[in-house]
Amino acid sequence: MASHLIRIPRLYRRIAPFYAPLRPFWTGTACRAAERYFESVALPGALTPQSEVLDLGCGPGVNLKRLRSLNLPFAHYIGADLSSAMLAKRNGHSLAASSFILSDVHRLPFQANSFDVILSTWMFSHLIHPSLVVREARRLLRPGGWLIITCFIRPGWLSDMLFRPVERWFLMHDISLNEIQDWPGLVDVKTFAWGCNAVVRLRNNEVLA
Repeated sequence: MASHLIRIPRLYRRIAPFYAPLRPFWTGTACRAAERYFESVALPGALTPQSEVLDLGCGPGVNLKRLRSLNLPFAHYIGADLSSAMLAKRNGHSLAASSFILSDVHRLPFQANSFDVILSTWMFSHLIHPSLVVREARRLLRPGGWLIITCFIRPGWLSDMLFRPVERWFLMHDISLNEIQDWPGLVDVKTFAWGCNAVVRLRNNEVLA
């Protein structure tokens, strides 16, 4: 896993100059329905004016811009990413009540019970062991807090041969629905594009002692 964490920033150092113009090619096509559900159902159902928000794999701050453009309520936003090249592209997305950090999402520099909502859009598909990041996110969530993930998944009817070259180039490890079903605190999974991507909602239902 250590070598993978070195390779990801290298990959995004190459992608960063082209990320903004390329992103609509997947978010506006195969991932369009998932993006709409994320914006119209998942986010509004989780956010309040008091929400402390953490964005895992935030890249250039797309989700901060999204929160602002949709006029969704929140108190403070922190974006975390492993790629300094992607963080450097955030161009004016650093608005009031927001900050960004360079960090490995497996080990984040925050105390337990620090956030009300944790987001991650399309980053989980880069993780070799996504359950470890789910566990870290649950550590950081306050009781009743939400973890909302958009990710690519591999439906059983698609051949490994079709996905293997894409996964190798983009260092992806698509997640299975069986794996998601084992994540603690799972509320629901909505699949889109014939089962190729999903919006996953989890909640921390633990109560502080």
